[in-house]
Amino acid sequence: MNTKKVLYIALICSLLGAIILPMFFTNMRILPFATFLTLVYSLRPLHYSLWSALFVGFILDLFSCHLPLGFYALGMVMTTLIIYRQRRHFLLEKRVIFMLYTLLFSITYFFVELLLLALFDSSMQFHTLSFVLHLIVMPVVDALYGFIWVLIPTFALYHIFSMNTVALFKRFSKLYLRPIRFHLQRMRHRYASN
Repeated sequence: MNTKKVLYIALICSLLGAIILPMFFTNMRILPFATFLTLVYSLRPLHYSLWSALFVGFILDLFSCHLPLGFYALGMVMTTLIIYRQRRHFLLEKRVIFMLYTLLFSITYFFVELLLLALFDSSMQFHTLSFVLHLIVMPVVDALYGFIWVLIPTFALYHIFSMNTVALFKRFSKLYLRPIRFHLQRMRHRYASN
C-alpha cells in the first residue's frame, strides 16, 4: 500500500470536512482531522506524526477566532505524544476497530483541551451536561464522522486510483463503446443506402 497516497487522500477528505461541516452543523465541535491523525500514527513514525499534528493544529487555529493562535497546534501535539504508542492495539485493516482509535484520540484531546483551557483561559465555565456531552457523545460522533467521511472515501478512492487506468478504459470501451460504435455505423449505412 502506498501510504503517501492514502494520507494525501485522507488529508483532502479531512480538509473538505473542516470546511463544509461547520456550514451545516454550526454548534457541533467535531474534530475533523482526528481520523487523519490516527491514520498518520498507524502508517508513519513519531516525528512525522508530530509534524502532521502541528500542521493540522495550525490549520484548525486558522479556522478558529476565539482561542489564541497555537492552541489547537499545542493540543494536537500533546495528544499525539500521549496516544501515539497505543497504535499497535488498533489495526488499520479492521476499520471498525480503527474507529475506536479515533474515539480514544477524541477523548484524550478533550482532556488535553481542558488542561490548556485552564492554563490559557481563567474565565472558563464548565457545566456537567457539557462535560458529559464532550466526553461521551462527541467522541462517538467523531468516530462515526471519521469512518463515514474520511476512512471509507479514502480507501475507496485509493483503490480506484491504484487500478490500472489503461486496463480499466479498455474494459469500459469494450463493454460500452464498441456496441455504440457498431450501432452508429449500421445506422450510417442504412441512411446512406436510402
